Amino acid sequence: MKNKVHTYFIFALATALAALATGCSRDSVDEVCFNVTTEGNVSLIKRGESVNFLFEGNPDYITFYAGDAGNNYANRQRTEARLSSLSMECSVRQQYNDVNYLSQELLHIYLSTDFSGDYTPEAIHQATWIPISGREYGRLPVPIPTSASAVESNGSTDLANYIDINKPFYVAFLYNAAGRESIHSANGNGRYITRPRVDVSNLNLHKQTEDGEQLSVTNTITEWAFRIVMERSATQTNYQINDNGLLFQPQKATIDAATGREPDEVIWMVSREINPCTVEPDRGTPIKSIEAFLRSYNYTYKQAGTFTATFVATNANLWNSKEQVRQLTIQVNEP
Repeated sequence: MKNKVHTYFIFALATALAALATGCSRDSVDEVCFNVTTEGNVSLIKRGESVNFLFEGNPDYITFYAGDAGNNYANRQRTEARLSSLSMECSVRQQYNDVNYLSQELLHIYLSTDFSGDYTPEAIHQATWIPISGREYGRLPVPIPTSASAVESNGSTDLANYIDINKPFYVAFLYNAAGRESIHSANGNGRYITRPRVDVSNLNLHKQTEDGEQLSVTNTITEWAFRIVMERSATQTNYQINDNGLLFQPQKATIDAATGREPDEVIWMVSREINPCTVEPDRGTPIKSIEAFLRSYNYTYKQAGTFTATFVATNANLWNSKEQVRQLTIQVNEP
């Protein structure tokens, strides 16, 4: 076995030396020979019809940018964009509405441009928080129950004043329920042992760029990056942040011996700093790897308009790469 290994090592070394002797280099990459045409007259393409792109050459890799929203080669290095509009929307559902909390707003939504990013009650109270929810016109509606039945609100608010690239901000949801004089021993007749539960869903920071592209910030964990700050809480459990929303669900408390009443429940969920003009670069779609052989590619445009279809062909090894860019103008018409 040792002899076999030794023989293989000598053979590999000899092969490498031979490659060097014949002028091969680790930086040596073949020139890219690649061209793209289309099948048929692309000026007659209609929305919903397939465009068939035909390839000449066999590069190692091909990446495709269709030229429509999110797939624009010109935006491949873009990280910021000027906006023409900015708004925020969400749905809020409140249930288990104890009689003590009827006709009250327990959930409040705020925006701050001077919060320090220190997620503590002390730092939160040092910041200026601008209300963007409530009964006033143009604010995000929140539930105001009039009975024990669940109630839900949906709406949006215009944040056009914050589209300036120098005005990042934080968004905060505050659950604030004052303690009751007594805690019910059982549920029923409009009375609940626990305070109301509030679910926030469909949270969306909706952006429109000056060139008409629609963008959204929706994921409350990865994009909004909300964090829970317990200002006052009896149990500090059942407050959750998931991909689709926020959950405020107080648990049963006990009477505070010092005050003779239920403790207040004050919980914040605060986002990361949001720069509204930050956008993800368009990355294109990989359609060919070195293992494949591709002669054509089909794509269907869902909107009418004029698009620049871009194909980036690349030859590469571990140390070097060469690429060639081919672009075609595609006119997509209404049916």
